[in-house]
Amino acid sequence: MKKLFCLAIAMLVLPLVLAVRIEEVYYDPVETESGGEAVVLYNPLDLAVDISGWTIKTETSDADVILPLEAVIGAQGYYLITDIGWDESKDDEMWNGADYEEAMTLGNSDAGVALVDSLSQIVSSVGWGDSSEIESGLYEGSPAVDVEPGSSLLRVQSLGNNFVDFVSSSPQLNSGSSDGNETHQGIVINLNVLDYSVSVDWVNISPDAFGDEGVQVLLNPGREKEIIITSMITHEFNYSFIENVTVNNQSMVLMDVVNKTSAIFELKLDLNYSILPGSYDVLVFVGEEQKSNNYEILSLMAIDVDVEELNLEVKEKNLRYALLGDQNWNVGDKPSIKNIGNVGLDLGVKATELVGEDANFLLENVRYSFNNDFYSSKAGQLSTELEIVNLNLEPADINEFGLEFFVTEEVEKGSYEGKIMLSAVSSE
Repeated sequence: MKKLFCLAIAMLVLPLVLAVRIEEVYYDPVETESGGEAVVLYNPLDLAVDISGWTIKTETSDADVILPLEAVIGAQGYYLITDIGWDESKDDEMWNGADYEEAMTLGNSDAGVALVDSLSQIVSSVGWGDSSEIESGLYEGSPAVDVEPGSSLLRVQSLGNNFVDFVSSSPQLNSGSSDGNETHQGIVINLNVLDYSVSVDWVNISPDAFGDEGVQVLLNPGREKEIIITSMITHEFNYSFIENVTVNNQSMVLMDVVNKTSAIFELKLDLNYSILPGSYDVLVFVGEEQKSNNYEILSLMAIDVDVEELNLEVKEKNLRYALLGDQNWNVGDKPSIKNIGNVGLDLGVKATELVGEDANFLLENVRYSFNNDFYSSKAGQLSTELEIVNLNLEPADINEFGLEFFVTEEVEKGSYEGKIMLSAVSSE
């Protein structure tokens, strides 16, 4: 790989994810549908969130409820939204008072509800029943199961799939005004039936650099490379019973549901650019079942230099002037060369003529060095022909690069300009 002096700057911009979510839905009261329905929001963040003007979307209306100005949900707090007339119509008079009341209509089956922010973006949604009968945007993943009258849908996790995130529960109905007093608690019972079988159907690795037989990974020079490991797992009874899926002792997360019994799990893995070439195995485990695959890390030759331009001002002739390098990356104006690949490197160097307005500065009067000793085995006279220097620069290692100019009496006054090209050559 050949490279001129360059300076590469990478910037990473991380989005701020608003985490307010629907925590509980009480859509089928025992006593009355008018005044007895409720939706609970929860803010898991360590700071309060302004939810002024946010809306509750239902099958009935895109803005069935519009939250008032100055509506705020506290840090790690709740916000209870109810049908109007809640205090008189709620099934249990001991339940918390509402943070906000407004007439709303929640369907008792094959329906859903969504929380929409002030930019009209759906923040969270929960559906129940048959997905084919529910409006798009009113559920995540697959809808939860219908609950009996007097029970609520309560969130127990946040995997982006209502079917596994919500369970039937006795109503909790926490509010921002309850001061943390929880007078009603639900107990979630998880029953693991160990007699059902589970299997690892396949393991995939992407991206594949060339699409040849096997998976080949070409790393990114000087930065991490993301690979994605996916695996389909099947449970004989229901995919929601699949747990503790790991690959090389790292937990995989649920990515997609295939059908009632099968789901796709995923792990995103960041590979450092200096990982040595070779074959690497991945082993997916779930319970006692396992399946393997492998990928090949390809050889990568790459270098970087931390200066773009070198300048030298000469005031006297018949003297030697040195521009010394160092091993401090991106510090000051002393050149450093870094191996940003994954194999050991030797370096080649050549230059163009140093051209002035009326004459050239002879390259025979310019020496280079990779250790600041211009007469060592790692130094030489600069020329237009490529010369290879044995350095065995290991991945991530940094090496100095310097130049020495002998300004003879014959050199004419003026400015001279040229370019130096460094080449990476495998030292193996």
